[in-house]
Amino acid sequence: MQLESLFDLTEIGDLEATGALNEKLTLAIENGTVALRHAVLESAPGGGVIRYRPQSVGPALANANEVAELFLKLVDDFKYDSVRVTLNADPSGGIASRFEIKGRNAAVYDGFPIELNISMSGPLRDILNQSIKTYTLPERLLT
Repeated sequence: MQLESLFDLTEIGDLEATGALNEKLTLAIENGTVALRHAVLESAPGGGVIRYRPQSVGPALANANEVAELFLKLVDDFKYDSVRVTLNADPSGGIASRFEIKGRNAAVYDGFPIELNISMSGPLRDILNQSIKTYTLPERLLT
């Protein structure tokens, strides 16, 4: 799976990525629905680049603290060595996810290696389903 294709589904227009992910997905059927169990996506050898260069930022980022400001500097041109994403769905429809990204930005700390660790949980399944529906809407209109 190409990382660029995965990010295309997020509708974050200012986000770019290169590189590939190898996936190991475990699916379970619970109460008639399919659920992810301990899914793992890991970058293929060779790494890649993640660039997030927002044209404008919302109020939360406009008033960001130093940590958020550093994060935005890092992901302006982050060359990663490895990416690991874990996903686990719960019966209520929520998904817990963790992103572990190791790499560097030559313009930050003289390119010193950095590990970015981001955890999220919540009704991500609904959000992803809506994003995919929105993403495929023009294609569906043409057929």
